[in-house]
Amino acid sequence: MSSQEETREIAELELLLAGARVGPYVIEQPLASGGFGVVYQAAHVESRAPAALKILHTELAADAEAVARFDREVTAVRRIRHPHVIEVLDHGRLDDGRSWLAMPLLRGVSLREHLAMRGCLSVEEACAILAPLCDAVAAAHAEGVLHRDIKASNVFLDEAGPLAPGSPRVVLLDFGVAKLLDGEGPRLTTSRHMVGSLCCMAPEQILCGPVDERSDVYALGVLAYRLLTGRPPFSTTSSVALYQMHLYTVPPPLTLSAQVSAALNAAVLRALSKEPEERPPTPQAFLAEIRAATSQQRSSTEGLALGVHVEARLAEGAPPEEPGEEAMADLEAIVPAARAAFEPLGLRVALLTGSGALLALPCAGEAVADAGARRRVMEAVIAFTRRIEGRARRSPWVEVRISVHIAEARIGGGGTVEGGPITRLTWVPEVAAAGPLASDAALAGMDLPAQELGEVAGIVWLDLGSAEAQRTASAQAS
Repeated sequence: MSSQEETREIAELELLLAGARVGPYVIEQPLASGGFGVVYQAAHVESRAPAALKILHTELAADAEAVARFDREVTAVRRIRHPHVIEVLDHGRLDDGRSWLAMPLLRGVSLREHLAMRGCLSVEEACAILAPLCDAVAAAHAEGVLHRDIKASNVFLDEAGPLAPGSPRVVLLDFGVAKLLDGEGPRLTTSRHMVGSLCCMAPEQILCGPVDERSDVYALGVLAYRLLTGRPPFSTTSSVALYQMHLYTVPPPLTLSAQVSAALNAAVLRALSKEPEERPPTPQAFLAEIRAATSQQRSSTEGLALGVHVEARLAEGAPPEEPGEEAMADLEAIVPAARAAFEPLGLRVALLTGSGALLALPCAGEAVADAGARRRVMEAVIAFTRRIEGRARRSPWVEVRISVHIAEARIGGGGTVEGGPITRLTWVPEVAAAGPLASDAALAGMDLPAQELGEVAGIVWLDLGSAEAQRTASAQAS
């Protein structure tokens, strides 16, 4: 029997019928059932005010930790008085020992359901959710409460919310695994037991280390990533793999799948830093970085940009064991070398990945349209390729791929590429070549020798690695 079937069977056996009394409330109908309890729609006997009752499963009533978690939610929420935090109206125990708590009845959908229907959200929509949510988490922190389980299913969009007519009220739910910083109440787990949901768990939570406000900031970063891209930063069906990704893997840039600026990408990824001290210290600081980045995005313009993508990777056939120190040092040296080679020509970093970088030259005046400016970039690309091929301590297991293309871009007020198709890297070809690759658009108007490789994803690519091209570029550069 599946866990869902078990939960459903348990719920049917213990289900309270319409008209049953729970404290000052009368049951009307069940709303949902989960692994922890059953939620009912109810009404206050005297005032008839609607309410939602959460009642612990029967078999958990004798589980000290389950009861402690239930009581912890009551204690934590009653500390916090905030319009975007769920309110506890009342609580108690049934005659059979089951704990219950009463909350306002919300009308709408969870953020998880909303994202399932919508996919990714616009920057404006994402910020409209993140702003009140960060305020709610900050209010909890001010009362000495860490949530430790901020995720889409624990955020509700209340359509009957009184704060913003026509817009749902964002409500933070489920403080069942919250940590009270003053130590009030019983411990929920031993020090060697993870607390929270692995999908949004900060590295220090996974390692059962000390947690503070920055652990919740990490979870806010995970949620922001999902709001803007429609997917979590790490996707896998293996809990072990997800565990490792949160600890060691750099999330893919948001710009690969979303229309966000480089500044917004950086703000979200900073919240997802592995080390707590590298994250914004508070939810308010995180929100301030998000707002500053979105302000830059609103002031951007559309145009073209010339992009040079440089990526270092382990070559096919590399031994399956961990690469040696020499290979790792070689990998890490490529991007700094590329920046030193191309930034003097006006290219700036538009995107950094774990082992690569996109440097872009925006369409400032006629810089991109000018064949002379593009030729100088191409010559620099060929010269850089020759230098890294002859670099000292070159690892035989490291290969470097360079691609050059022109595409639409979002250009910030400071003249830097902030986003757009050029930053999504869907144009980067997975083609073996003798040297750097350039699209026909990037080479338009130039007579630089190159060998055509064919079309990939609608783009014609040419190989600049021929001996003739190398000699020509070297002669022109001198």
